[in-house]
Amino acid sequence: MQSIHGSGLTASGCRKRCDDLLAAFHKENIASLRASGTDEQYNEREQLLQDLSDMIASITDKKRAVKEEKGKKEEKRETDGHVIREAAMAAMARAGEAD
Repeated sequence: MQSIHGSGLTASGCRKRCDDLLAAFHKENIASLRASGTDEQYNEREQLLQDLSDMIASITDKKRAVKEEKGKKEEKRETDGHVIREAAMAAMARAGEAD
């Protein structure tokens, strides 16, 4: 990309520009939806920004679902560990009473 656009192009600069475009898009989109209340014709830039916004939301949802699933697995592992510990303690208590 730098060979095409020059040495002033950086990854952080691209990320900031993308974030700025998305923020402006969301602000304009919300304002236009409030004002019109009807379906609008999107130009190519708006459509691409909408697609990007949808992809980001989808990825965020997937990450949240993975994190929740991981938390559930960890909680189940802890619960199973407590059950095993309680069973072992009960077995030791019975063995101690038998002596």
